Amino acid sequence: MSGFRSALFGFNRDDVNSFIEQQTKDSAQKINDLKGQIDTLNQTNASLTYSIEQLKEEIEKYKAKEEQINEIANTIGTLYMVAKSNAEAMTQKAKQNKDATDAAVKNNLEIIESAQENFQRIKALINSAASSFADTIDNAEDSLNKTRESVEQNRKDIEQITKKVDAIL
Repeated sequence: MSGFRSALFGFNRDDVNSFIEQQTKDSAQKINDLKGQIDTLNQTNASLTYSIEQLKEEIEKYKAKEEQINEIANTIGTLYMVAKSNAEAMTQKAKQNKDATDAAVKNNLEIIESAQENFQRIKALINSAASSFADTIDNAEDSLNKTRESVEQNRKDIEQITKKVDAIL
């Protein structure tokens, strides 16, 4: 406690009153400053509380979206598994079809080769038969020519005999 002057029976009353008044003003000023700070802090608190509520609402929205995304992800996962399964089944079926087609092609090629061999044999038989038939016709033609020559000779002989018989008679 400084600044008090001494007086009879203690300190100077004006100094003490002045000190108390100054302390009262300073305290009132501090109280006003603290009330202002409290008001500012209350406003900041209200603003932050409002922001927190807004953020909570956004969090709820994001949680709902997250649930939707998880559901979509699960659906996509399921679709992927179904698609994969279908693709594997289709691949297996295609392999089976390819194997069956390969076997059918091989069988058809064997049939074609067999038919081609049969056609070659038939062609050889037809050629042989045609050649034999041509030889037979050639022989028949030769025989007809010889017969015709023989008939012609016989006719000439008959004419001569007829002339001789007519001459005798």
